[in-house]
Amino acid sequence: MALTDEIERLSRVHSPDGVLSLYAAVDPTISYRRDHEIAAAKSALRGLEQTLSDEERPSLERERERALHFLEHERTEESRGVAIFSSQPASLWKAIPLNVRMQSQAFFGPRPRILPLAQMADEYERYCAVFVSKEDSKLFVISMGDVEEERIISDDVPGRHGQGGWSQARYQRHREFHVLEHIKRTLAGLNDYLSSRPFQRLIVAGPEEVTTQLVEVLPTTLSDRLIASVSCPPTATRDEVMAAAAPAIQDFERNEEESLLSKISGLADAGGHAVLGMDATLGAVGDGRVHELAVADGVSATGRECLKCGHLDAERLDACPRCGASLDPVDDIIERATERVYAQGGRVEVMFGDARESLIARGGLGALLRF
Repeated sequence: MALTDEIERLSRVHSPDGVLSLYAAVDPTISYRRDHEIAAAKSALRGLEQTLSDEERPSLERERERALHFLEHERTEESRGVAIFSSQPASLWKAIPLNVRMQSQAFFGPRPRILPLAQMADEYERYCAVFVSKEDSKLFVISMGDVEEERIISDDVPGRHGQGGWSQARYQRHREFHVLEHIKRTLAGLNDYLSSRPFQRLIVAGPEEVTTQLVEVLPTTLSDRLIASVSCPPTATRDEVMAAAAPAIQDFERNEEESLLSKISGLADAGGHAVLGMDATLGAVGDGRVHELAVADGVSATGRECLKCGHLDAERLDACPRCGASLDPVDDIIERATERVYAQGGRVEVMFGDARESLIARGGLGALLRF
């Protein structure tokens, strides 16, 4: 299941008996640190316990033991981190491997804490980098900042050995024909992979002559996903392809964030279907009007929620300004807004870099609206 699908499913979970959300750093590439990383998760859980009431602690202990047993004895899939969501009364158990470095942190409340997961899903889309030379082509699927999968999709072009008794012209025509066939096979392999395991973005890497040929014949389904063509030597290794692709991915992500914020700002300032600022955005989330929520990385705030009409508010009010019902306190109103948007089928974009600073200057939150 795609990470965004997992987030949407988790956003619908509510358990009055409590949900443990544990983000644990467990990097298998540094094997001697395994015990240290488990200790970091335990430390995060101890810190969480100190913030809970005497009534809540037995419920946390129930979920804590299950989570730690998994980390110490059951976890088999290698990853740099894992997000665990556990609530035995709600029959919830989900352990999601995450191939990114993270800080161990723990939360306990009636709903899963999904904002850290949403930030990862937003920052690390699923990319496909196809390396193509005149001799072969390889597909690298990049997810969570690392190669999730690698496969050869075409590798039988003649030319790695001498041409024997062939004339140079005849051999060149023969080789050019096979290079074209090689590009066709590369396209077929990409299309097959896209159909079976969809990716959002495409990067073409390799010697400029060959990548130009490939880009020129990309069908619409692939050209619409193309974000960059980067130069690599014909003998490039996996690490060299990754190093060439990384700046293109980062530039694309930052440009997308700035473009979204510019669209939100323009529409909001003109009175269109967009809002900026904490109060206006929370109001739109409460009304179910948000199509895409923009959140500045690191922004958090306490707030209140009306369980009767759904109103969200960052103010410390006792009664709902809309329906008059009492308001429930919320530790992190940004987290709650994120959950609500996912549950309503919307999207969440976490802003980094310059876009983050610009959004903070406008209140830290903004949104494109459905109506």
